[in-house]
Amino acid sequence: MVRGKRAGPPRTRKQGHARSVRPRLDEPCDSKSLDKALEECRCMITSLRAKWADVGIELLRCPGPALAAAVKQRYSDFIVNEIDLNGNVVHLTSFDVPKHEVPTAEADEGPPDAWEDLRKYVDVDALRVFVSQEPPADRKNVPEMTLGVFDDKEQRTAVHALIKRIPEGGVFSHTVTSEDGHREIRVSLGRPSASSAFKNRDADWPGGDCKYLQMTLHKANIDTMKAIHALSQVTGISEKRIEYAGNKDRRAITTQLITMFKADAQTIARCLPRLRDDVRVGNFCYVQDSTRLGSLKGNRFGIVLRDVQLEDGAEMTAVDASLNVVREAGFVNYFGLQRFGTGSASTHMIGMAIMQERFDLAVSLILVPQDSQQENLRSALQYFGESFDYKGTLERLQPRDLIERTILRSLEQSPNAFVNALCSLPRNMRLLYVHAFQSAIWNRLATFRLKELDSTRPVVGDLVLDRSDPRERSVIVLDADSVERYTIEDVVLPLPGYDIKLPGNAVGQHCMDLLAEHNLSLEKWKHRVKDFSACGAYRHVVVKPTDMNWDVVRYDDKTAPLLLTDMDRMRGAGVPESVPDGAHVAIRLEFSLPSSSYATVFLREVMKREPLEWTSEDASEPSLLEESPRNEAQ
Repeated sequence: MVRGKRAGPPRTRKQGHARSVRPRLDEPCDSKSLDKALEECRCMITSLRAKWADVGIELLRCPGPALAAAVKQRYSDFIVNEIDLNGNVVHLTSFDVPKHEVPTAEADEGPPDAWEDLRKYVDVDALRVFVSQEPPADRKNVPEMTLGVFDDKEQRTAVHALIKRIPEGGVFSHTVTSEDGHREIRVSLGRPSASSAFKNRDADWPGGDCKYLQMTLHKANIDTMKAIHALSQVTGISEKRIEYAGNKDRRAITTQLITMFKADAQTIARCLPRLRDDVRVGNFCYVQDSTRLGSLKGNRFGIVLRDVQLEDGAEMTAVDASLNVVREAGFVNYFGLQRFGTGSASTHMIGMAIMQERFDLAVSLILVPQDSQQENLRSALQYFGESFDYKGTLERLQPRDLIERTILRSLEQSPNAFVNALCSLPRNMRLLYVHAFQSAIWNRLATFRLKELDSTRPVVGDLVLDRSDPRERSVIVLDADSVERYTIEDVVLPLPGYDIKLPGNAVGQHCMDLLAEHNLSLEKWKHRVKDFSACGAYRHVVVKPTDMNWDVVRYDDKTAPLLLTDMDRMRGAGVPESVPDGAHVAIRLEFSLPSSSYATVFLREVMKREPLEWTSEDASEPSLLEESPRNEAQ
């Protein structure tokens, strides 16, 4: 997706800060209280969760037979590898840590576990008991142990070096000055202290001119933000300091690049034995630039469609022909359902309420209980709707209920400050709501463009990217002379914003009409709360998969893996083979898509139906469908 240009002078820090406008927006626009807004949400409850047609996903681009198959029957059936800006597919291939010079006392060889040498200085038995504890769940309550007074610098150096060689890992030492002036060594469990993690990081920095530590993050059946949170917990590095190009699918095995500013690879590596089993980090190297949001070229997918219904060779021939057509003609580049959230209320509805300045409604859409929620969350929100007991509700919520907890904590302090409550969420989550509403409008524009105008070639008034702009932020409106120089793959449509150009044909007016249905206009995307402003962007209407190939395999065991993961390759495993005369048929697909294009939308085109993703709730035999993260992510 290509972003539009921002109008006006650069924002200053003061101009860009939401707090400067919050006071006059704290009260809801129409003076509704939260309980009334919640009641309004309950009346909307049947339409809260998005379905394909609800967000404008209607058209199929290519003819072909409908394919009955199960998608994501196992999370290892869906593998995603990021493609970096240089076009390289990101793989986890090594856990080696870059070596650099360390003080002599640290470099000396010693006993493999260092415990015997530590007996000269500390109570080893007590330290072993301390190390055997479970890692802390809360970074604010990291357990510490004082080893004793070490006024002699050589002794302190030796103890610090031995602590680093404790085989259990995740134990960190630092020196403090006691009230009586003596030097004490303390150890902490689970993450380094700020002093040990970053002490002398400029003087001892091993990366030279490269200011960032880059790593490959490999995760299984967990979303990106939770994986980042887990990494933050064991390393002590704030989640804000861990940068990545974008979120990957939760029910999948995914690999992507992450960076940390001035983080030492050896320090990070010592923390990793305590990292959860479904998250792995490797391929350490130092780089000059950070991995920022959107800094990827695309994603490489490996997907298995299981239980394919094929009766004879003729049907398989038809499927082959259909796949060839998709490879050549592409698919409508809709935003997939992931864009609109997997929670109770669709994110685009929350975004719509925000853009309409119905902040009470936006908050209520987040807090309204629904049957689709997990039992603990639904019960807690039902309790809140009946009692408005903030403290009691917070006690009932789980740590994983981050959004609801954040909103309720803010409302507990200021019950009617709905803008403050929304702005207390992480910035990426606040933006997600607005972007989801933009995406729903874009999907409807794409359907209108391909249904009402020529779906095979550009027409006068269409927009294409200006090839003379290396930043790809400017567009050209096609006229009768230029329209023949482009193909349908060149056509882009705008995501609504205050700084976009509309198509010069019926699509432009349709965009205005769609916004008017919600009492909005392009100018209103320059929101009074700057955090919710959107300048707009452009997105290709049709995309083609690249490097696409497929094969048909048979299998008997429903739990048998049919794709190779990066961890499998590191163990030297071979590609799973087809079982002759196997009871079940699967199609293995491999293909690459540009960034922000959705594999589930591609699969919808391949299958000629809305893909059904299996979950533990859907499965009739959960034991066959739910793998252990430990088995997949060693």
